[in-house]
Amino acid sequence: MNDSMKLYYGNESHEFSLVPSNKNEVVYDANQGGKDIKIKDGDNHVFRVRIRTTGTKAPKREYVYVDIYINNVLLLPLSLSCRKADTRYPFREFDIIFQQWGAGQTKNKSAHTIMQKDEEISWDVLLSQICEICNNYESWIIHEVNQLIVLLETNNKNKFWDISTFIELTRRYEDIVPSIIPVIHKFVDKYCFEAMKKIVDFTAEHKMQNKDIQHKIKCGDIIWNYIKDYILVQVPKET
Repeated sequence: MNDSMKLYYGNESHEFSLVPSNKNEVVYDANQGGKDIKIKDGDNHVFRVRIRTTGTKAPKREYVYVDIYINNVLLLPLSLSCRKADTRYPFREFDIIFQQWGAGQTKNKSAHTIMQKDEEISWDVLLSQICEICNNYESWIIHEVNQLIVLLETNNKNKFWDISTFIELTRRYEDIVPSIIPVIHKFVDKYCFEAMKKIVDFTAEHKMQNKDIQHKIKCGDIIWNYIKDYILVQVPKET
């Protein structure tokens, strides 16, 4: 079997690799199919890599996906959460699922760190992506968030529900990637106060059904918690 079809981990380098050596060990063999890999590195980060595949030989029905968790936080390609649909640009975590699995294939499906389907499946590419993401997960997630910001700004996705969705998707990474916080500020701080005002104004001016009320509550809570955590704490206290 080709060595590139195996995934290695070095206990000294604390990095994943496709190249065998006397300083690393095999942690995954593509011939094994689905498997979970759990590794604790020298900085006490716990990597959990979940690999699943159909194992079918029918090329149009085959898929393989990878979920990479750092300290139980799932890394997601957030740039896929905003997509063009006709003249609209829906922005939800569901849209990652839509882009990964395809139209009509989303029922009971989840979003994944890496997804390959049908004739596009390449184990060489898949294992290389695992190495790249795991070895550079901080820069990977920051790049994904920056790409997402470009999409949101380009397509004027700055309504209060967009701001709350962005906060919800990105703040989950604060503990494992603290350097993401200034990136979040770059987008949210421009819009959060106006977004909160829009929620209040809409509530004052409209009678709402329960489903709409729950949506406003969720958006308001997310945005207000952001303001409390990052903006109100910076206001100087009176002496």
